[in-house]
Amino acid sequence: MPLEKTSSPDNVQSERHSAVYDYVDKNIKNLLPFKSKTLSVSAKDKSSDFYIYSISQDLKSFKVKFTFLKENYEITIKQSLPGYFANTLILAAAICFSCGVSIKNVIRQLEQDFNLPPGRFSVFKGIKESIILDSSYNSSLESATGAIETVNIIGKNKRKVAILGDMRELGSLSRIQHEQLARSILKNLDFAVLIGPQMGQFVAPILSSESFNFLIFDTYSQAKNEIVKNIKKNDLILIKGSQNTLYLERVVELLLVDKSDTLDIFISPI
Repeated sequence: MPLEKTSSPDNVQSERHSAVYDYVDKNIKNLLPFKSKTLSVSAKDKSSDFYIYSISQDLKSFKVKFTFLKENYEITIKQSLPGYFANTLILAAAICFSCGVSIKNVIRQLEQDFNLPPGRFSVFKGIKESIILDSSYNSSLESATGAIETVNIIGKNKRKVAILGDMRELGSLSRIQHEQLARSILKNLDFAVLIGPQMGQFVAPILSSESFNFLIFDTYSQAKNEIVKNIKKNDLILIKGSQNTLYLERVVELLLVDKSDTLDIFISPI
């Protein structure tokens, strides 16, 4: 169903040109002031136009609460999502509002139609009564740490596991960003399987220095048998890595309890 504009003067942005931006993004704030009408979004600054004041996550839903024009609103998405999606959803709401769509209508459409492509945090039943969080399509520092933090939040009373591949195409930032990823692993997980040379070079030494429980492999082919051996009953398993030569969607397929679920997995043209 298409979004419907509203004629209500209380809910329509009358300016012809608007800029919607993340209020705490330093790269954007350095560009201020904009010549156009602005709408700001933030989970940290209450003075922003759209202020995100609560994020709730579990295995079946994602809820974000926010204020706008002194009114409180809530969006509930019926799937598990990393916390950074709160900004994404509210930025989308702000953009729609600037185009003349009421906030209530935006919320209704998001709750009804929000859907992610395969490989972007899909949830599957895995072997040994495990739960798989399939985020295998790609990886970057923000998305990987966000996903790992989500595992910690929603994985109460479960062993928190991640099967992680290299974050590719980072150039000179590769070392520092993989080292930051290692610190997130230490803080949020119980066990990890690392796949790829950059994981071995930059992440494994930090995990070893803290006596963290992990395995390291150069390729999926080397890792697959050990992955199956080391999965335990009721594990919560995150699978995430860059596509470039890694293709960790194969790990998802390996661990599925119902192989027909492969229809919902992103399969690379290897």
